[in-house]
Formats: sequence, C-alpha cells, structure tokens
Amino acid sequence: MFKEIIVFNDKSCDMAYVTDDGECIMEGNLWDFHTGCHGIDTYGNFNGCLGLALAVQNYYIKKGYNANDITISHETYKYIK
Repeated sequence: MFKEIIVFNDKSCDMAYVTDDGECIMEGNLWDFHTGCHGIDTYGNFNGCLGLALAVQNYYIKKGYNANDITISHETYKYIK
C-alpha cells in the first residue's frame, strides 16, 4: 500500500500545509509547525513542515509500511486568506 505525503509552501507569506494521502493534517504559519501546535501530537516530535512530513513517514514505517512505499514531495501554492 502506497502513502503520499505532500508539503505545500507559499513563501510569500510564510504559510504551509501538509497532506497525507490528500487529507490536510496541518496548515499554518511556518513557525506553527512544531509538536503540539494546533493539537498535532499523533506523529511524535517534529519541527518545521518537512519535519512533520518526516514524522508522518516514520509513523507509517513503525506501523509496518515499507519506506519505499511512502513518498514525500514538495509543491508550492498560493495562500488565500
């Protein structure tokens, strides 16, 4: 079973969000991305949006997923208030 984790960034306003198989698991300012912010503590300790993506990847590996079946990619987006 494959898992897709995508980190979306809008560097013009320091916003980002991270998806897990298309579902947004966290959105916020870049400085929001740390353990416990917005109630996110499911995946263990992390710092930064890439850190969250890596923590999600490690979470799935611990659940028995093959690391080669988990992709992390980066995309840009335009944040709209």
